[in-house]
Amino acid sequence: MTKVLIVDDLESNRYVLKTLFKLFGPKADISVLEASSGVTSVEIIRNEKPDLILMDIKMEREDSGIEVVKLIRSIPEFRDTPIWAVTAQAMAAHDGNDSDRDRCLKAGFTKYITKPINQAEMIQDISRTLGVAIPDRLRERLG
Repeated sequence: MTKVLIVDDLESNRYVLKTLFKLFGPKADISVLEASSGVTSVEIIRNEKPDLILMDIKMEREDSGIEVVKLIRSIPEFRDTPIWAVTAQAMAAHDGNDSDRDRCLKAGFTKYITKPINQAEMIQDISRTLGVAIPDRLRERLG
């Protein structure tokens, strides 16, 4: 079974992301875990060892997602786990040394995704990262 952890302090955001994984259907055998804080996520990561982590970068504290990803990367068995930053930050589109995107990638995130999420692109990225097939019905719908 493939495990995915979604970390976001807003339940509505976790729901949207969780729905994307459900689109792959039961054959994909994806278990979606949820955490509402960075602190809780570290415990879940240690216990469940997810194959992919999606994390909001702004939660209960200003840069909590960035702080948490640094902690996760300090644990040897999670150095190579894909961790995607999912954010609605205004500086997302800017490149430069102090942009949120650059800070996230330097901290250890492997991908930077801005909200609103491009559903078709996200589904393709999930498929590639987890090695799960996109069901034909979903592929047709995405075009």
